Amino acid sequence: MNSASSAGGAIYNTRGSIPTISDSTFTSNVASTTTNTPAAGGAIYNYDHAGVVLMGCTFKQNRSDEGGAITNWVSSTTRVTNCSFISNQAGGYGNGGGAIYNSSSSTIMVSNCVFNGNTAGAFRKGGAIFNLEAGAVITNCTFSGNASDSAGAVYSGTFATTASVTMTNSIVWNNVGEDDNTQLLFTGGTVANVTYSDVEGG
Repeated sequence: MNSASSAGGAIYNTRGSIPTISDSTFTSNVASTTTNTPAAGGAIYNYDHAGVVLMGCTFKQNRSDEGGAITNWVSSTTRVTNCSFISNQAGGYGNGGGAIYNSSSSTIMVSNCVFNGNTAGAFRKGGAIFNLEAGAVITNCTFSGNASDSAGAVYSGTFATTASVTMTNSIVWNNVGEDDNTQLLFTGGTVANVTYSDVEGG
């Protein structure tokens, strides 16, 4: 259990650094702020062409304003394989992403992962993943029991540029978007491709 002011409760990763982390558990890490600037990355914060390779890790009960477990920002690239995200939380000033916040031309590649019980707070989007003007590739993953005001599982949107989400061979079930009853929500200039996946109500 670690804490940090503003970003990266356990790890702050920047400027081209791309460590590999395997078979590790991140529990109850917190990134917090006392200003109007959102804290980001309850466990891991990647910034400015940084990233991380994660294999066989568990993220449980981590918390921040954006990206309860992981924030990927400004052209950062992160690969996540065989990991579990359980009961992580995004709230406060941020946009959402109970488990992962991915933004600003960054890329997140998630495969063989489980997202369960992650939440984004009031007026937030993406109970599990929030993707803003960035790219998300999701393969062989299960999303269940995640919740937010909008897009209980995955949200993707844009302001000025583009975003993309590719989801393959995944399960999206029993996630709650409290305001709009959505589990997946792709808005603006998002290019979305969901194939060979079991989406409740879809």
